[in-house]
Amino acid sequence: MATQSFLVISGIALTLGGALQALASPAHLSNRDPNSVKSNMWVPVAITLGCSYLFISIGISGVYLRQGEQTGIIGLIGFILALLGSLLALPISFITAFVIPYVAKQESYSKTPLDLLGAKGPIPGIFNLLLGYIFLLMPGFVLFGIATIRAGVFPPLAGWLVLFGIVISQSGNMVLKLTFLRNVGGVLFGLGLAWHGVVLLLG
Repeated sequence: MATQSFLVISGIALTLGGALQALASPAHLSNRDPNSVKSNMWVPVAITLGCSYLFISIGISGVYLRQGEQTGIIGLIGFILALLGSLLALPISFITAFVIPYVAKQESYSKTPLDLLGAKGPIPGIFNLLLGYIFLLMPGFVLFGIATIRAGVFPPLAGWLVLFGIVISQSGNMVLKLTFLRNVGGVLFGLGLAWHGVVLLLG
């Protein structure tokens, strides 16, 4: 009974987290535009993404509980990396929402969010958090997607959405001319996770 209750809670959390991710991603502003931080959308989008990762952290635990035996070592490694990456995304999102706009106002000239978050930026330690997030989140959810596809417990297409979504969105983060892919990938990633959540809810 306790296990079933946790699966239901995980399903609700993952459905909500995936939906928030899919809704916020199209509005995610460019980290390479100094005007992004000044937008009225900057804070609510960052908060929404932070909340989505909080719910995702809870939700993927239920997914692993449901399909852990079938996914083996790949599923375990993927779950641990994805969980750690999602948990790191929480402080980054809230620093992005509340600290970055404040710091940007203190600078003598306009800087992009990427400048403020970078290794030479004014916020000590934030770049290390960012690196940890990048190098945990993408490999984690790639393995998460592969594990889902192979296990057959959840619809394989849900796993493909998570897999392609995280790769596309992180590619958009890393390559200047592909920034728009971050928005597209975020929607696919969110929909894939929400699909896992609905399956958990339906039992």
